[in-house]
Amino acid sequence: PDAVATDKRQREEGAANRDTQRRGQDLIDKRAREKLEADRAKEQREAGQDQSSGGPVLGVPVPTVLPWANQSNPRDQNKVKQQEIARGAKEIEKDTDAARKEANTAQQAKRFIEINAKRPTGGLMDRVALTRWAQGLGAEYAELEAITARLAPAMREPGSGSTSDFDGKQFERATVGVDKKRLTNENIAKGMIARAELSQEYADFRQTYLEQNGTLQGADRYWKQYTNANPIFDPKKTDSYELNKARKPWTEYFKGKTTGRTPGAAPALPASPDLDAILNKYK
Repeated sequence: PDAVATDKRQREEGAANRDTQRRGQDLIDKRAREKLEADRAKEQREAGQDQSSGGPVLGVPVPTVLPWANQSNPRDQNKVKQQEIARGAKEIEKDTDAARKEANTAQQAKRFIEINAKRPTGGLMDRVALTRWAQGLGAEYAELEAITARLAPAMREPGSGSTSDFDGKQFERATVGVDKKRLTNENIAKGMIARAELSQEYADFRQTYLEQNGTLQGADRYWKQYTNANPIFDPKKTDSYELNKARKPWTEYFKGKTTGRTPGAAPALPASPDLDAILNKYK
């Protein structure tokens, strides 16, 4: 009987200890959640202070003119804002479609680099002779020619506005192929990959700009300013198509820049699965 009573008492004490530990852990977890919520609230307040001061948020500048600025009635202001949001969302959907097409082009360029790393290209023969020569060398050279045929039209198409004026001219005359040396092919292909990434960044920039400002007005002007200052190719090495090593991300380029105006709170942007998918690449 004593052993049974002792065992029962030990079980009760153990249960009480576990209950005490659980309550203590719950308290710790509660305090941790409260601290996390407080930290998030502080970050949101600081972000709001940055925006109210007229400075850029997330590396995005603000418009010099707001489309609803001449509307004195708050209801009319909100109507114009909603129209700007809807119009901007449709434009960004087109941006994401263009980015997906560029992503496919980038995959082709990557494949060309992989094959060219194993199979030499370039020489003194003209392109027609090299093409015939390559076709007789096997499947991998034939694939290089096929990739060139697919990439050439895309390389010469006018850009959607995401690239700089200089890069646009470079892409118009750049073509990977068996007639070029491996390093030149690699530079051109890497330039195409960078253009695909830039296309996604363009959609990212315009999405963030719209969320911050409630309008896309001024966004393309700022983007062109950024790309012209940060071209993909090195302007001093046009013939070799070397990449520009001094390029900055747009968030870094716009960091600290301000127009001196405050856009004010923008309406919430409707969620878009396509935009979310492409923006996940930057998380």
